[in-house]
Amino acid sequence: MANIPIPMTPELYRYCETVGFREPPLLQELRTFMETHPQSHMQVSPDVGQLLAFLVRLTRPKTILEVGTFVGYSTLSMALELGENGKIITCDRDPTLPSLGEPFWEKSGRRAQIDFKLGSALETLSDLSDQNFTCDMIFIDADKNAYDQYYEYGLLFLPPGGLMVIDNVLWRGEVAHETRDPTVTSLRKFNEKIHKDPRVFPLLIPISDGVTVLVKK
Repeated sequence: MANIPIPMTPELYRYCETVGFREPPLLQELRTFMETHPQSHMQVSPDVGQLLAFLVRLTRPKTILEVGTFVGYSTLSMALELGENGKIITCDRDPTLPSLGEPFWEKSGRRAQIDFKLGSALETLSDLSDQNFTCDMIFIDADKNAYDQYYEYGLLFLPPGGLMVIDNVLWRGEVAHETRDPTVTSLRKFNEKIHKDPRVFPLLIPISDGVTVLVKK
């Protein structure tokens, strides 16, 4: 058994894409639809979408909070695995991109279970806090420099045993190097905070751009 990671070459990654997960046709259709969009690189990768779907199927959350909708690929990945009474609250300050994905939400038959909130993520989280909001699962994929604030709100909303998933924690591998880049510096501090935080049980998974999965103690 290897005690060091296998280098993820482009060939090996393509192999994993071939046999590592099953992308539902509707998600594949949405991803293909976005391929020529100038911001398509910001969409979660299919393996991260599958991880989210897997966790929803495994834990059966009734309420999911998503911080950062973008075009809604991740939203749909989770919605397809929701139970009939489950719901997703997703927020973004840009109405344009979520509107591109909304027809796919409609096509899935899960649109009624998705509550899109337009506005700044921090304003939305503050409003939810004022409403004593709680949820079972949170996915964070928005402004990287505000991750610490999203994280603290997330811990406020989650009960013990609640699940949080955070995307882009490796930031193209740049977090392995000290730099003056503010985003990289912010993510390095954030990753170190989670590593030492006694309130959570975390695991950083080196897939795609790095995903941290944690359970609130």
